[in-house]
Amino acid sequence: MSTPPIINEKILGKFGSYTFVTGILLVALGTLAVFLPRVVSLGIAIFAAWLLLIGVGLLMLFYPVIGVAAVGMCISISLLLDGWALLAISWTLQKGAKE
Repeated sequence: MSTPPIINEKILGKFGSYTFVTGILLVALGTLAVFLPRVVSLGIAIFAAWLLLIGVGLLMLFYPVIGVAAVGMCISISLLLDGWALLAISWTLQKGAKE
């Protein structure tokens, strides 16, 4: 059986306030997401798109071959998910039309 890690009181005191502030911020953002789901969804989509754009751009800048492979994977995953979403919508509409 392993022993639990020893927590250094100095480090705990240094990061304890950051953890508390981060917790309060995440609770506030979660509450905002409950009351404004469309706005938060749009914000998350834009943020994720920028992260992906910057990440793939840097990857293509420093490692061009791997960057091209990453772009290909992103496009193929996007098309795959879009295809599954369209199939689900189609099946739902067909099921609703039969009832």
